[in-house]
Amino acid sequence: MLKTISLFGIEITCASREEILGWTLAEADEGSQVAIATLNAEMVMRAVDDPDFLRLLHSREIVIPDGRSIAESARRILAERIEVYPGIEFAFDLVRATTEGTRSVFLLGSKAGVAEKAVSHLREAIPGCKIAGFHHGYFRGEDDRIVALINESKATILLAGMGSPYQEFWLEENRERLESRILAGVGGSFEVWAGLHRRAPKWMSRIGLEWLYRALMDPGRLKRLGFIPRYLALERAEIRRSKRRKEGMQ
Repeated sequence: MLKTISLFGIEITCASREEILGWTLAEADEGSQVAIATLNAEMVMRAVDDPDFLRLLHSREIVIPDGRSIAESARRILAERIEVYPGIEFAFDLVRATTEGTRSVFLLGSKAGVAEKAVSHLREAIPGCKIAGFHHGYFRGEDDRIVALINESKATILLAGMGSPYQEFWLEENRERLESRILAGVGGSFEVWAGLHRRAPKWMSRIGLEWLYRALMDPGRLKRLGFIPRYLALERAEIRRSKRRKEGMQ
C-alpha cells in the first residue's frame, strides 16, 4: 500500500503523483477494485460534521490531497510535506491511461450535454483515448438503469462528476454492483473539460486561492465558503494539540 498520514482523523495518501497513478492502474489491471476520493478542505469539514461521510472516506483505498490547503495543514500540523494532486489532473491522467491496453473510461455526471462536450474535447486532447460511454448526473431513482449502462460499457474506469458528497455516497452505495475497477469522484472536472468553466491561474493555485477564483467565476459558490473560517479554526486547534503532544514527549 501507499504511505498515508492521519490528518483531521482522515487517512490521506502521501505519495507522488506517479506513485498514486501507477499503484491505482496496477491494482486495476490485476483485477482489484480501487475507490478514490479527492479531498479538499470543504470535504474535511463535512467529515467533521457527518460521521457517515467520515466512515466513507475511511473505506476509500486512496484519499488524494486535492487542494493546497490540505498540504499546508499537513506541513503546519505534522511537519509533513505532501504533494498535491488535483482531482481534475488525476482524472485526466486516468483518461490518458486508456490509450494503453484494454482500459476504457465512463463519464457520469453534470447536466445533459456537458459530459458529451467533455468527451469531444478529451478525444481532441488525448488522441486514442478509449471512452466507453457517458451519461448526465440527473437520474435519481434510476440507479439500476445507470449501473447496468456502465457495466454494459465494460469501462475499466468510472469518473463520477456529480459533486461531493453525492458522488462519493453514490459510488459507495453501488460499489458492489459496479464492475469498473477504478471508481473516482472528480467534482466539476467535466465542466472544465467541456469549456464551461476555467481553472484558476497557476499562480492562484500555487498559493491556495483556487477556491477564490471559482467563487469569483461562479458567484453561486459564495454561499458555500462559510466552511473556510471553520477549517482555519480546526487547523489552529490541531496545531495546538500537536504542540502539546510534542511538549509532553520531551
